[in-house]
Amino acid sequence: MVACELEQKDANAFPGVTLFTKRQAPGMKPTAVYLPPKHPTAATKFDVVIWLHGFYVKNHEFLFHNDPARLREQVRDSGKDVVLIAPFLGYEYAVGNTFAGNYSVSDLATANWGERYLEEILGALARFLGISSTSIPQLQIGKLIIACHSGGGNGMRNLVGSLGKYQGKLTACWGFDCLYGANARPDDATFWYQWLSGQSGHALEIVYGPSTLPQ
Repeated sequence: MVACELEQKDANAFPGVTLFTKRQAPGMKPTAVYLPPKHPTAATKFDVVIWLHGFYVKNHEFLFHNDPARLREQVRDSGKDVVLIAPFLGYEYAVGNTFAGNYSVSDLATANWGERYLEEILGALARFLGISSTSIPQLQIGKLIIACHSGGGNGMRNLVGSLGKYQGKLTACWGFDCLYGANARPDDATFWYQWLSGQSGHALEIVYGPSTLPQ
């Protein structure tokens, strides 16, 4: 299996460092990574936001170039020094009154998926930055935040349980119009109530949209 590799794009078109996994070496998920202008590229420990998109995203580059969420712009304009990691979860689109495509987040629930994914992306980032060797430790995560939109809500549910050694780094989950699991077992309201009841110091912030289920 080819190791995940990152390549830089938009170097002269957008401030900061924009990276995408190479199509011939995507790793576990094709991924977009953004380091804002104020991020020191020599830093070996930093805060991370994982973004889980919803439907209508065509590929991992679409996430930064075309998606209405304008992810890079949001991070840049926040003035925060965070590394944005956005895996591509598949392309789902409307066909009449139904949907078609290959969007799926079921694998995010498998044992230690989140840990393995973060290890892979951090390793690829270290190699890109030229600070990876057998004598230099893996890049370290300070605070970890999981954010999602729409159908990505199910992915966030799955990912909070598969972070492995990074579980202790998780400080918050942010959801944007993402509560659709009324028929899930347990439903979204029950799941997140139980998650909050069993966690210590973790925040859950939900922004409701017009189609959010009123659970």
